[in-house]
Order: sequence, then structure tokens, then C-alpha cells
Amino acid sequence: MSFEPVKYAACALPVGHPDYADYVIRVILRPHGQWEVFHAGPQGEGGHGGKYLNADGRWCAPDEHDWWSRDEHLFDLDTARALAMDAAVTVAVHGRTAADVIAADESAVVR
Repeated sequence: MSFEPVKYAACALPVGHPDYADYVIRVILRPHGQWEVFHAGPQGEGGHGGKYLNADGRWCAPDEHDWWSRDEHLFDLDTARALAMDAAVTVAVHGRTAADVIAADESAVVR
């Protein structure tokens, strides 16, 4: 029996933030020890249904090409984790980055 991590999460928002699920980037184990970087995006109406990061930095939906015949979205773990950390800072949901969300939260705080 073995017990191994098969998924990691990177997000610029704290885990308890109400928008965390919309901004979290997942690093998911695929066959043969390769990893993919996935952003589920906003849930419900207006969501994009999930996109995968390509080696060239583009987010692509699964229906844009045959995922299992192309390796451009598969990485070694260190590369996938680094890409996810970068993406967590830059990913936008409805035109807003996590930094925009944090700034809006801070301006709403009563002092």
C-alpha cells in the first residue's frame, strides 16, 4: 500500500476567503508521473468550465484539442508547482485578479 499526494493547490487568497474556490490553481497528477496545472474558475453561471495551462502560458479548455495526445500541458512536479504559483498571482476571474479582490476587501474595512 502507498499513500501519495496527487493534488496541490496554489492561491493568492487565504483558504477561508469567500472567493478562494474561484481563484485556486490546482496541480494534478496525471499518468506516468506527469502533472497538469488546472484552474476551475468561477462556479455557476459565467464559469468557464475549467482550463489547463499550456507550456506557452496559455489557458486552454479541454475541448480545444485532444488532451491525451499532446504533452504541452504536462509537466514535472517542480515545473507545475512553479507555474501554478505564478498563475495564482496573475489569474483573473471576471477581469479581477486576486490582488484586486484583496484591495477591494481592504478598502471595505471600517477603520
